[in-house]
Amino acid sequence: MIDRLVEKTIEIHGYRKFDTHIHADDSLCTFRMRPRRVVEAAAKKGLHTIVVLGHNSTKGALEAREHQDRYGIEVALGIEPRTEFGEIGVIFLSEEECELFDTMKKDKTSYKKGVYMFEAIHEAVQYLREHGSRILVGLHHPFSFSFGNKRGGFDFKKACGKDPVTWDDGVGYFNSLIELMQFFDYTELNANNLNALEGKFLLDFANIPKEYGLPGMTVVCSTDSHYIRQIGRYYSIARGNDVRECIKKGDVIMPFTPKDISYSRSRFYRTASGFVKPARKILSHLLR
Repeated sequence: MIDRLVEKTIEIHGYRKFDTHIHADDSLCTFRMRPRRVVEAAAKKGLHTIVVLGHNSTKGALEAREHQDRYGIEVALGIEPRTEFGEIGVIFLSEEECELFDTMKKDKTSYKKGVYMFEAIHEAVQYLREHGSRILVGLHHPFSFSFGNKRGGFDFKKACGKDPVTWDDGVGYFNSLIELMQFFDYTELNANNLNALEGKFLLDFANIPKEYGLPGMTVVCSTDSHYIRQIGRYYSIARGNDVRECIKKGDVIMPFTPKDISYSRSRFYRTASGFVKPARKILSHLLR
């Protein structure tokens, strides 16, 4: 029923269905996510715009964009860099900006090998924004209350000196939690990482700036797809033709609540990817 209402609303008002977080095969934890198959699956599910990104890479996104005209869908370029605080999203990149982030210097120390330094990303983003870039920066799956397999989580205490869960104080990169939240353009109700409790906490967290007379963070619903079957299961709706502008202005509809998301399905895919990732690493090493 919800799908028919959504489709009718989109048709009447010219809205656009989108997903800001879909992976392709340049990420080791994906399975058979060939860029062409990703675009084809998204088009079949009725999505109008998708952001394809990789872990620390834009290779899959660039390959996926080559197929957008064939399937009549907008493919935006993105990257999900892993920083010392956690993973973030940098989306709506130009091809030149993709090269900038792909070649950005990473920490090579033994305990942080391959991790982007947040300071380098912050400086690059600020510079690009000042020079008219269309990039958006997202706080990806920032909360994880599990004690075992950590599915995500952002180290707020180190990043801004304030943990929004425990409200413990520390010394951070940003001067305050509000300053950190203003740096990011959006956060996500991530169907692959956040359960109902974490999702509800996220929605409350996004409204914290309103207590200080500031706009709340835009929240989008994303799938964080690592498998083809996940694509199109959840999505957001932009109230206009320009998805990027709608996210920036907070002009977004989420047809799903944390309770609507079947996290048990995502748990299966994450468990499966836990076996796929090391197997692919071993195979890659053997084929060198």
